[in-house]
Amino acid sequence: MPRIVILMRHAKSSWKETGLSDLERPLNKRGLRVAPLMGEWLRSHRFEIEKCLCSTARRTRHTLECVQVGYDRQIPTEYSEKLYASSPHEIVRHLQELENEFQTVLVIAHNPGLEILVERWSGITRSFPTAAIAVFSFEELKDWSAISIESKPLEIQFQIPSQLQ
Repeated sequence: MPRIVILMRHAKSSWKETGLSDLERPLNKRGLRVAPLMGEWLRSHRFEIEKCLCSTARRTRHTLECVQVGYDRQIPTEYSEKLYASSPHEIVRHLQELENEFQTVLVIAHNPGLEILVERWSGITRSFPTAAIAVFSFEELKDWSAISIESKPLEIQFQIPSQLQ
């Protein structure tokens, strides 16, 4: 059975509240509207997410909450400060540390790290806008510790919110 990695960028955040640090920026109205839609999309495609790796930024945590509403299920989650402003290598390091019992994992983090990783794994240069999702299947990956930025997974889905509205 292939291992599945779902990479998701946080939903659109607000810059309205002055004085907040970047870590504390909340979602804006559009982000609050589209994140549950992306959760519904995940549910409709029958992705059985067993674990979420999520940045500790307010906008990523809130994105996860909204996704779970649309997904209609709570997802066991591990929060990490290191996923905030992380490089593709840092994201992959988090995946390498997963227990092998997990087959399907959701990562909610930030650009540019996510966009670069999506480009590396897909071989396609494209924008990775807020709330975008890229789904990769690792057919030969037996152990999470063997995943790398050089892995050659099959991209099975790429979804942006504007295609759902």
